[in-house]
Amino acid sequence: MKRILVAAIFLLLFFNKTPLYSDIKLRFKEIEVEFKPIQKSHYEYASKIVNYLHKKVIKEGNLNRYLMKITIKKYNVIVRKEKTEKDLIDIFKKENKIYIHKVFLLVEINDESGNEIDSIPIKTQTEVKVNENLTFSQRKMINKNLYNELEVKLTNELKKKLLTRLGDFVIPN
Repeated sequence: MKRILVAAIFLLLFFNKTPLYSDIKLRFKEIEVEFKPIQKSHYEYASKIVNYLHKKVIKEGNLNRYLMKITIKKYNVIVRKEKTEKDLIDIFKKENKIYIHKVFLLVEINDESGNEIDSIPIKTQTEVKVNENLTFSQRKMINKNLYNELEVKLTNELKKKLLTRLGDFVIPN
């Protein structure tokens, strides 16, 4: 009984740390990932997302007639104060800040003559509420953790959308 319990705990910890399917394998003639902002975006994190998607999305099979283009349209890093009610003693009240990372990308599928087959918008975000009085290194660590969490959410959302909308183009792992 103890062995089963230990094995179950190990499996839970192992599968929570590592993604079950690491790469997204697709069947396209060409897969292009680019950053074309529609408005002001956080360039550093957007370029990290482009590099991440270049590694994550793999062209394994080959359908010579179809092309995929993933465009990162916007990456926002928002820091705002938490809305609270006014108290009589506002001097002693601690303020909290909310850190939000949002990404918006567009997946377009075209045939070789340039006709659009499908267009899939994907939006995802992560957020955390923290104390207002943080050092620079703590704020930087929060943003790094939010970015890492956003990568995982984006990968899951991308897999889900591609499987439901373009199941024939996805190679199961």
